[in-house]
Amino acid sequence: MFPMGSVVAFLTLEVVVTTPLSHPLAHIPPRESFNWPSASTVVVGHRGLGMNLANKKLQLGENTIASFAQALKMGVAFVEFDAQVSKDGRVLLYHDSLMNETGFPVQLNDLTEAQFLALKPSHGVSADPQLGYPSPNWRRSASVGSIPAMAQAPSARETQSRAKIPWKGNFLGCIQEPFTTLKIALETLPMNLGFNVEIKYPLPDEVEMESLKTIECNKFVDAIIETVLQYGKDRHIIFSSFNAEAARMTKLKQSRYPVLFLTMGGKHETMDPRLNSVLAAARFAKFNNLDGIVSDATSILQDLSLIEQAKEIMGPGKLVVTYGGLNCVPGNAKKLERAGLNGIIVDAVRQVLEELRS
Repeated sequence: MFPMGSVVAFLTLEVVVTTPLSHPLAHIPPRESFNWPSASTVVVGHRGLGMNLANKKLQLGENTIASFAQALKMGVAFVEFDAQVSKDGRVLLYHDSLMNETGFPVQLNDLTEAQFLALKPSHGVSADPQLGYPSPNWRRSASVGSIPAMAQAPSARETQSRAKIPWKGNFLGCIQEPFTTLKIALETLPMNLGFNVEIKYPLPDEVEMESLKTIECNKFVDAIIETVLQYGKDRHIIFSSFNAEAARMTKLKQSRYPVLFLTMGGKHETMDPRLNSVLAAARFAKFNNLDGIVSDATSILQDLSLIEQAKEIMGPGKLVVTYGGLNCVPGNAKKLERAGLNGIIVDAVRQVLEELRS
């Protein structure tokens, strides 16, 4: 027994308010919806032709127009990319919340769209000299004056980080391409290329670990949806997010495009239990009328019956898609297809396409 009046626990409750989106197309279906084949798996290019790796030579910069176009040329139906929101409410395509193009970590939401695009490298190869790749001079169109004040006067944490700047995609060792935006991608790329737009609203773990400042979630999600509604036309588009509230908001705010919930499937433990289990993610998707889940492939390859179990939980017509390095291990894509997987997000685009066509 606890003494009278003693504190035995603390309970924290969070309330998330979803504000409505006023757009004439938000709840009008497109003229033609993408029909997911029942007997085959749709190949999705991860960040275009594949995510960039620090130890891989001459890879095309990820999340760029050139990478998306090359993936389409190889035969993918969709490309997946990461959507962030700038200081002035524009949608930027970049994977991380922090970027290093200024020489030290700067949050994307501290940059305007113009500042982000001005930080793009010139076309060509650039590399870390320690890796032995050619490294011509970069052409920068951004002056010091165009960088936000916080970037010109870094904090002590940021100053300490300069000595160990983490490697990023479309950076050292890549065939670097200009940074781009969602609007540019929607207006530039052929209409027969579908888009999987990942809404990169940070998770609580990421906010805490990287000391991030966040844009209010409704504003973040609205900026992305409104850009898609304005410029998407009849392109096949799917939204997805690891952030459960962002996924739920996206579904409530519009019904024109499908929304999938991303889960790590137990590969990495997080503060959110919905990210730690394929079936927990499926239950969340069903409860919120989402259109399916996207899971890391690790746990599903260990138990292929999870695909059908997740579909049974979610109901008819719902999708199960996988991502992760194991998708590209020879033989795994075919194994997943036989188990009923709807879509597979891959880095080795050519290899997986050939495997599934054989």
